[in-house]
Amino acid sequence: MRYYLVLILCVCLNLSCAFRSETDTTVPGAPMTEEIAIEEYVPDDPAPELAAPEATVLEVPVPEVPKVDKVFLTGRLHGTHLELTVECEAVTKHADAQLVLLQGEAVLQSQPTQEVRDSWMTYVPELRQYIVTWPRAGRHAFSGQFMVQSTPSPVSGQRQAFVQVAAARVRHIELVLDRADLDVVLPRALRVERIEEQGVVTIHAILGPHEPFVVEWKPQVALDQAKLVSSCQVNTMGSGRSGRLLLDTVFAYPVAQGRLESLLFTVPEGLRITAVEGDFIRNWALAGGQLTVELSRAQERAYGLHVRAESGTDTLPAEVNVPSITPVGGLRTSGHLAVGTSSALQLVVEEAGGLTQIDGSIFPRVNAQTRTIPQGKAFFYVHAGPEYGLRLAVDDIVPSFDVSTRVVTTLKEDDWIVETHLELDVRDAPLTRLDVQVPAGLMVAAVQGAQVEDYHLSDAPTGGTSRTVTVTFAQPVIGRVLVGLRLELGQGPLGRTLVLDAPQVTGAKTQRGYVVVAVNEGIDLAEPVMTNLRQVHTASVPMRVAQAQFAYRFREANWQVTLSARQKPAGLRVQVFHLQSIGEALAYGSAVVNCMITGSPMDEFRFALPDGLDNIEFVGHDVRRFEQQGDDWVVKLTRKVLGQYNLAVTYTQPYGADTPIKIGGLQCRDAQSQTGTVVVTSFLDLRLQLSDPQGLTPVALDELPAHVRMLCHSPILNAYKYREDAHVATMSIDPYERGVLLPVVMDIASHQTELVVRPDQRIESVTKVRYKIKNTTGQFLSLAMPEETRVWTVSRIEGRGQATRLAVSHDQATARLLIPLERQVNPNDPMTIEVQYGRVHPETSGSVLTLKAPASAVPMTYASWQVTLPRDWGLTGIQGNMRAQGETQTPASLALLCSRLIHAWGRGIEQGVQRPTAWVVVGLCVVATGLGLILRRAWASRMVAVTLLGVLVWLGFEAAARGQMSPPQPVTTVNFVHAVNADPNQALEIQANLVPVWRQHLTVGPMMVSGLVIVLALVTAFKVTRLRGVALALILTVLGMEAAKVSAAWPVLITVMTWAGPVCLCVWVLLRGCLTRARVRVAPVLLILLMSGCTGGVSFPPGLHTRTPIETLAMDVNV
Repeated sequence: MRYYLVLILCVCLNLSCAFRSETDTTVPGAPMTEEIAIEEYVPDDPAPELAAPEATVLEVPVPEVPKVDKVFLTGRLHGTHLELTVECEAVTKHADAQLVLLQGEAVLQSQPTQEVRDSWMTYVPELRQYIVTWPRAGRHAFSGQFMVQSTPSPVSGQRQAFVQVAAARVRHIELVLDRADLDVVLPRALRVERIEEQGVVTIHAILGPHEPFVVEWKPQVALDQAKLVSSCQVNTMGSGRSGRLLLDTVFAYPVAQGRLESLLFTVPEGLRITAVEGDFIRNWALAGGQLTVELSRAQERAYGLHVRAESGTDTLPAEVNVPSITPVGGLRTSGHLAVGTSSALQLVVEEAGGLTQIDGSIFPRVNAQTRTIPQGKAFFYVHAGPEYGLRLAVDDIVPSFDVSTRVVTTLKEDDWIVETHLELDVRDAPLTRLDVQVPAGLMVAAVQGAQVEDYHLSDAPTGGTSRTVTVTFAQPVIGRVLVGLRLELGQGPLGRTLVLDAPQVTGAKTQRGYVVVAVNEGIDLAEPVMTNLRQVHTASVPMRVAQAQFAYRFREANWQVTLSARQKPAGLRVQVFHLQSIGEALAYGSAVVNCMITGSPMDEFRFALPDGLDNIEFVGHDVRRFEQQGDDWVVKLTRKVLGQYNLAVTYTQPYGADTPIKIGGLQCRDAQSQTGTVVVTSFLDLRLQLSDPQGLTPVALDELPAHVRMLCHSPILNAYKYREDAHVATMSIDPYERGVLLPVVMDIASHQTELVVRPDQRIESVTKVRYKIKNTTGQFLSLAMPEETRVWTVSRIEGRGQATRLAVSHDQATARLLIPLERQVNPNDPMTIEVQYGRVHPETSGSVLTLKAPASAVPMTYASWQVTLPRDWGLTGIQGNMRAQGETQTPASLALLCSRLIHAWGRGIEQGVQRPTAWVVVGLCVVATGLGLILRRAWASRMVAVTLLGVLVWLGFEAAARGQMSPPQPVTTVNFVHAVNADPNQALEIQANLVPVWRQHLTVGPMMVSGLVIVLALVTAFKVTRLRGVALALILTVLGMEAAKVSAAWPVLITVMTWAGPVCLCVWVLLRGCLTRARVRVAPVLLILLMSGCTGGVSFPPGLHTRTPIETLAMDVNV
């Protein structure tokens, strides 16, 4: 009873623990449930002073502060008040959000704009705050204009405006002043910048996120009634030119006191004022030698005036007094003077009064962008008063120059061109114009140069030999100057005598250079006749001229060269590639003409074409036009060509049964030699017949060059070559009859047949056929089913292996099966049709098994048949129109058995040698044999025989155990293939005998021969005693050969040929010669011991073979 009570108590405890674990288990990290959150400890007597504040905090909501990123403050000072505009953009997350926009002594002037009418502004008088409220959440833009009151400071006299604006990350300040004399300070702002533009002063600054906006200002001291106090700084530049003197003066007035409203200057007689420039100029006038400048706005700090003037000079050489424009009024007048020239004039200072010469590097550059100091000789001065005098002596400088001339004369077929390049080295003074005398017989085509502005020709004198070309430069030049002249004859120079005189440059000190004579291709130039020229090599001149024939050098411009040229005779060799492409009722011809032109260039080719050609067109580079003139076609080019030139000719000609075509026939007139190749190509099957060949020789296709075969895109039918001018033939074209496209094609027919042998020895076959069919216009697939067959299913296999049953019609009388076919969008996309049918065949004994496939008129490209055999059955005598692949019968023969036995004995010997037991037994046998020889020699032969027999028996057991021999596996599947079905109406057929596997290789002929051999051996053994052993061996051999053909007999043969044979031999030897009658009783025991020792060997304790031998022994000895 105690045990029962303890058991009940344990069960209750377990149930309670399980229930508690289920109710108390919570997921780590999971939130507490609502019930646990409510169960909170509340003291019985809570402290009232602590509970009340906590409840108050929970009930008052925290108002949302809108987010403001930027605030723009735009202010304008109006006397003692500040007009302030506040613009901002706020982002609110909840409705009814409020923002304190401005706090301070300010009055709202304008209502919010149209964009911000979704908000309203409230003024709190107690806090002097303007609060903006937005009824809904989102992004809001707000703008308000206020007038801020300022308070004066009794100590400093400044006025101060103080307001607090909404906090933001960045607050920009822009303050516009109504007066420029206000002194404004922003004490809390950063980056204060004061900008004055057109009399308006603007102050820009940045205010911190929480800093108040404070402005302090006061007016500056008024100086309107003060007297004008100013000085003048003069900067004058004078530039002497031919016939005039230019003055460029800048007056700078710093105002120390008062207001500058007008300026007055004294202008010397003869000086003309050309320009007066400055700010706020109302008007300027020159009268009575005084220049008056009135300003539209009074200047209180500084003012600058720019005056340009000029005066005339006498004929050079002359003396020039430099005039000065003198300011009237002011405390002090001083300045700087620079006088120079950029022309070819020489200036010499004769008298200077009131001036001090200074270095040019310390001369002040005023308005350096528009006022440049003369580049030539210049003098620099400084003057301390308004009056100064400077007299200059001005004289003209004559330029000097040398000329390097390069003359290139080119003879063309239609013109003679002379290009002259003049390189001038001008010194001393600038050069404004250049006169060049050129031969009168040549026209001036162009005058080129970087500084050349224009040129003009003088009238050619009557009977004169030269004309003058006057080249005018854009500005006076000095230093290295390049001028190029191009002269042309304007007509063909061939067959005439041409005289070229040297072009002469007027005023040149020296004139030397080179003359190069060049001719175009096709022109033969005679040896020139030269005067005052020295001939040099064409590669030694400093310029590279194409097709240069002669080159000369001269030192004076008094040379002359006489030229005479004629045209070379033209040579023409033609090689033509004719391509004749035959299409449907129309032959397309094309010819590539490769012309090799030597001697004189050509711009016209003449061709002869046979009659009957249409759409003739000549294509080539620079072909202008082609037209038929009589019997010839004339091709005009835009330019003359020399050397290799390619031209293409295309044409068409119709053909028919009675209308032959012309091949070849393209001849080039005026050609010294004509060779070529004619190739006829077509994608059609045509019968071509050539008649009346003239100059055409047939060639084999492999004799055509590789580049010719690459030009042919269709198969080449015939090819010819020619080497004569006349190369034309007539070709008749007869197309072969065309076949009709197949409406249905069967790509693959896959057959699978499974054979079953019934208990009544009749055979059933189930065949499944899959057809891969390509259909274009066919509606049905007609199959002639074999006799005595029954169609089970006809299905269409989709892409994923899904089978769909088809509604077919099967005529039992004619055995025709009509399968509907679907027309695919892509005819090359095959569809899969599966047909399954069965048949019952006659009995297996004495009949041939015939498997026939459905016959169809649709061509078949490939067929395969897989036959699955019943278990322990095989096929023999296979025939039919399909070829077997792989093994068809179970491999079983004496040769195969012997090969496996040899392999098994090899494995047995290999394993036996590796056993330690083998060496121990052999060693004991050797020791026993030695003891026998010592003790009794008669036992020696017996001991050796016993040892050898024992080893043989042991190796036999090793061969049987290690050889891993097994009977051959029977063939269960036989495969057949058929490549192309020549006769679509012939059905695929397989004929064979179905026999059991064990007698598959036993045939009548070999068995009769084996039986006859056994009978003869037995008769011989009974008749002849000496041949009994041979007869017995023959009988055993024949029996073994026949038994090896039966796979079921293989285990017995393997046992006999491995260990059973040696054991029997050992027993026979022991019984025959080694044992006496007294020992016969012990023989079985010894045989058992011997067999056990050979098979098992030495027995070891369990696990001994798996133990690892001791390699290292470590001992720790403590003494």
